[in-house]
Amino acid sequence: MSSSMGYLVLGSPRTGTNLLCHALRVSGKAGDPDEWYGLSRLHGILEDWGLAHPRSRPEVPQATDWAAYQQRLLEKTSSGGRFGVKVFHYHVERLFHTGQISSPVELLPESCRSDVRVILVARQDVVAQAVSMAVAYRTGIFADVPEERSVPTPTRLAWWREGPPTPPVAASDVLTVDAFDPSEIHQMITAIRRHQDFWENWLDSTRLPRVRVSYEDIVNRREITLQAVFDVLGMPDRASEYTDPGLRRQATSLNKRIAERYRDWLRREQC
Repeated sequence: MSSSMGYLVLGSPRTGTNLLCHALRVSGKAGDPDEWYGLSRLHGILEDWGLAHPRSRPEVPQATDWAAYQQRLLEKTSSGGRFGVKVFHYHVERLFHTGQISSPVELLPESCRSDVRVILVARQDVVAQAVSMAVAYRTGIFADVPEERSVPTPTRLAWWREGPPTPPVAASDVLTVDAFDPSEIHQMITAIRRHQDFWENWLDSTRLPRVRVSYEDIVNRREITLQAVFDVLGMPDRASEYTDPGLRRQATSLNKRIAERYRDWLRREQC
C-alpha cells in the first residue's frame, strides 16, 4: 500500500477552522479536510456504508471496522498525496473513552500515519468564541456562505454540559441578549479551555511537525497564516493566490452585547 501524508486540523468550534479548511480544499493539493468524525453525520455515514455497529447511534457512533471506514475516506486524498481531517475534541472524546481510538493519529488511515503533520487552531478571545458558539447553536446557522441560502442545522448534543442544547429559535432576528444565559457561556468557556488543553498536551508529547494558528491571525493576517500552514504541509503554493475566504463573518453587534453582559456577570460572581 502506498503511503500519503496525513494531517490533522485540531481545534474547537468557532476558531476559524472552516476558513482555513476552505483555503486548503480550494488549493486542490490538500485533499478535503472535513469533519469526517463529526457527530452530526458520522453515524449516518457509517450506516450508508454498511459499517455501523448494532450499538452505534448518533450521539455515540461506533463502527464495525474503523480501518474500513478510513479506507473509504482515502478517496478524499489529493492528487499530491495529502489527506486531512478536521477534528474537534468532543467529536472523538467518546471514541477515546470507549477504547475505539487511542490516539489522534489513529483518526487517519493507516497508510497516512508514517508522515503526519498537525495544524492546531485556537482563538485568543475565548469569550468571543463562546458567544459565537452560543449564537450559532441558538440559530442553527454555523456558516454563512456567499450566494447560498443558510439552512438551520439543529444539534442533539450540548457538548459543553450534560443534556441537549436549547432548541434553536424559529427566527434568528428576534434574539436578544436576554436569550443567552451567562452561566452557560461560562460552561462553554470552561469546556473550550479543557478541550484545547487536551490537544496542547497531546501535541507536546509528540515530535510531529506542527503549526499553531489563531482565529485572529486567520482573519487579520490571512496570507501570512495560510503560508505557514502551506509550508508545514510541504505545499509549493503561495497563499497570495487564494484570496477568497469562502465564508462571511457571522458576528453582529448582538455578539458584543452578549459578551459584555457575560463579563458583567463574571465580575459579580467573583466578588
